[in-house]
Amino acid sequence: MYIITCDDTHFEVSQPVAELVKMLKAKKSIEEISQKLSQKKGEKFSPSKIEELIDTYINPILEANGKKVNSYIWLKKDFISDKTLRPLTNLLSHLFKPEVVAVVTACILIGQGYLFIYATDAWTVGGNTFSFTSFLFAGVLFFLSIIFHELGHASACRYYGITHGHIGVGLYLHFPVFYADVSNIWKLKRGQRVVVDLAGIYFQLVFLLPVILAWSITGDAKLKYVVFAINLSFLFDLNPFFRFDGYWVVTDLLGIANLRQRTNEAISYIMKKLRGQAITKTPYLFKINNREKYVFIGYVILSNLFFGYYILYRMPVFLYNFGKTVPDDLQLLFSSYKTGTPFNFDLLGSVLVQLAFILLSFYILIKISVRIRRYTTDKIL
Repeated sequence: MYIITCDDTHFEVSQPVAELVKMLKAKKSIEEISQKLSQKKGEKFSPSKIEELIDTYINPILEANGKKVNSYIWLKKDFISDKTLRPLTNLLSHLFKPEVVAVVTACILIGQGYLFIYATDAWTVGGNTFSFTSFLFAGVLFFLSIIFHELGHASACRYYGITHGHIGVGLYLHFPVFYADVSNIWKLKRGQRVVVDLAGIYFQLVFLLPVILAWSITGDAKLKYVVFAINLSFLFDLNPFFRFDGYWVVTDLLGIANLRQRTNEAISYIMKKLRGQAITKTPYLFKINNREKYVFIGYVILSNLFFGYYILYRMPVFLYNFGKTVPDDLQLLFSSYKTGTPFNFDLLGSVLVQLAFILLSFYILIKISVRIRRYTTDKIL
């Protein structure tokens, strides 16, 4: 594989595509390229075939670069400079040593296993157990886990001997998000890039270990909220249909640039086929070898099963418990207002926090349903 650079953006391409780019850069005509490739490869490359190759492999790269690969993040601002990060990432890079990864992974599996198998009350939520002060505490821990997530990406770069940039903040899907500048990742082998992609989730799970331990000892409800929120966060990150870690994992596993467009093409193709519509072009993802195709399909299924587990099972449990407690909570709030007794701000904070959590979940569901509707009505292409 070869790396080509366009305005500080890097793309991995095959040798034939690299040769084609080199000829185009030399300002050779389509006819000249056709003749030269035909002579070199020992097979006929007609001008129309060259134009098809350019349209399939070169134009998507130029389009992606023209849109600025990170343009999906708005209003980007530096949060922690690369200079400040270096001492931390140099230290944390040791977490990627194979023997350390083995031990940490075992601890993660034990901790999460305990949470899901033995902690039967892990997801029982009541307003009386969660005050506004508790929310602030949980929010700080969740914020720190996000920073630790981004440190994971940067630390993985250090482990593999490449430089990283800053940690920044911006807007994605109208929500504030943090990101790590790991643009030099393209210098790494594909497998190493996948490690960098997954490093943020790995670090968040490491961050969860002391939280799960503290919760198992104290039974503190606010720690339970932190565990729930971080688990939901990293499962959302794994979903390849949003431009988070899962998207880049699949991109690097398959070695496909502009994966979003390629995925949309495939889904649109399937929808057309199910409706019996005419099909003029086979999607690019259907042309890749079977091993990579099965990896992609398997990843999509597994990540969405995990995500669905939270949305379709854990979230209804949360809503059920919220529905049982909120009427009494609201009655207490109104009665204190009518009687003139001191207002219970902690209880109000608890209700508002749970409402915000529910609204956020519904927002995610709406985003997913809109995308599915776009697929089914074939408005993607």
